[in-house]
Amino acid sequence: MEYLYIAVLIAAAIIAAPFIRERLRKPVNHSKAPGSLAKLSQGVTHYRWFGPKGGPTVVCVHGQTTPSDAYLAVAKKLAAKGYRVLIYDIYGRGYSSNGKGPQTRDFLVRQLEDLLEDQGVTGKFAIMGYSMGGIIAPIYAKRHPDRVSSVTLLVPGGFWWANKFSRMTKIVASHPLIADWAYAVRGSQVLRMGIESSMGEKIDVPGIHQIQLDQLNRRGFRYAVSSALTRDTFFGDNQAVHKAVEKAGIPVLGIWGGVDDVIPPERAEVLSAWNSRARNVLIEDAGHGLPYTHSDEVVAAFDAFVKETKAT
Repeated sequence: MEYLYIAVLIAAAIIAAPFIRERLRKPVNHSKAPGSLAKLSQGVTHYRWFGPKGGPTVVCVHGQTTPSDAYLAVAKKLAAKGYRVLIYDIYGRGYSSNGKGPQTRDFLVRQLEDLLEDQGVTGKFAIMGYSMGGIIAPIYAKRHPDRVSSVTLLVPGGFWWANKFSRMTKIVASHPLIADWAYAVRGSQVLRMGIESSMGEKIDVPGIHQIQLDQLNRRGFRYAVSSALTRDTFFGDNQAVHKAVEKAGIPVLGIWGGVDDVIPPERAEVLSAWNSRARNVLIEDAGHGLPYTHSDEVVAAFDAFVKETKAT
């Protein structure tokens, strides 16, 4: 009986350890935010504007693990072309607060809706989504087709779960607490190794890798990542979303990296199957860090696309 008691204590300690470590991490320090802060319905959101007022508006939604800094080079280069660019940190990343609630697609789209209202963004605008942002952007377009002039997807998520992975996704999505614990134990280590392995690559945003690593030490980041991974943000019906965007007649551009080992470029075929009107551009030597490694190519492709389709 004594051994059983000890075994239970050890098991409890192992289970509790990652959550205790999380509580010991420092929360986000809003006083160091390089941009502005908005108090929205679900939390505080950090955002930045670039470019001339009155220019065509572009709203940029970043990915799962890299905050809005991923867009700095793209935003500045679009601003130089006369665009008015808004970037912001999704809850739990960058300098935004952790937010109130699990990171479902409703939760994440609500943040964008709140921010646009807070900033008085009216009329149509182009929306750009990177990685996980490539899931959020078309969902917003589906829900507000009258507000969106075009959708640009940079190595977007939401396509690799099609068909053969559907059963696995249901299993993972139905056990979010287990997934939260597993990510706290192992997921962040895998992410750290991935960041460190890419530190020698050419980048357009100085210090971006250190920014990515610093996030691992902030309270709430790990939960934000695992929460989005195990809710309907990734596991919802993304095909229906893209079909709705196609039906609404919103121009869509997919930009893919030829050496992306996170979102294989072959997923462009899935986008084309889900939206026959979508256009695809392949940047042969780009990986998953597309917006901060190949900003010139991204800006050129986007600018040509919106001018050709008159989607501004």
